[in-house]
Amino acid sequence: AQHLDLQQLSKNDHVHFGGLFNIPEFWLSFPGVIRQLKLLNPSLTVSLDTNYDASQIWRHEWLLPILDLVDVFLPNDDEALGISATDTVDQALNVLSRYAKLVIVTLGDKGAKAKLSDSEEITHVPSPKVNVVDACGAGDAFNSAFLKIWLANGKQKSKLSECLRYAVRGGAFAVTNL
Repeated sequence: AQHLDLQQLSKNDHVHFGGLFNIPEFWLSFPGVIRQLKLLNPSLTVSLDTNYDASQIWRHEWLLPILDLVDVFLPNDDEALGISATDTVDQALNVLSRYAKLVIVTLGDKGAKAKLSDSEEITHVPSPKVNVVDACGAGDAFNSAFLKIWLANGKQKSKLSECLRYAVRGGAFAVTNL
């Protein structure tokens, strides 16, 4: 955290953090970083993709309080089930949306599901059928495509389905080429 230029980061409209499970030395300082960024820029939004938890613990005591500070949480289905300690993606969305304002769970070739914290509705967008060459990077492509269109649309809740469709297509395209 001491290597982050918070003044510079706070000049953005949005900051995305990825791979949090891979940076244990950042776990305890992460909430302070987000709070400081939002103090410096109250309109700044934050997204998080924890990535895979190699320890298989998933429900770290520090994680759920962090999600309260996150605007968009982007786990895949395995991560969402592990973190929420639930059996289905819909259950995971219901649990995780009590914390993060928007939770989007990627489902591989089944697309993605999303839930806003202030809604009971779960939105599902299926993935187009593609010839998968290599699945590496699909989640990152999905995240960047979603965030691009979500930010371009002013972070409007009403545009969620459109943003998901764009992101699912971005993730699908990413797996068709090396």
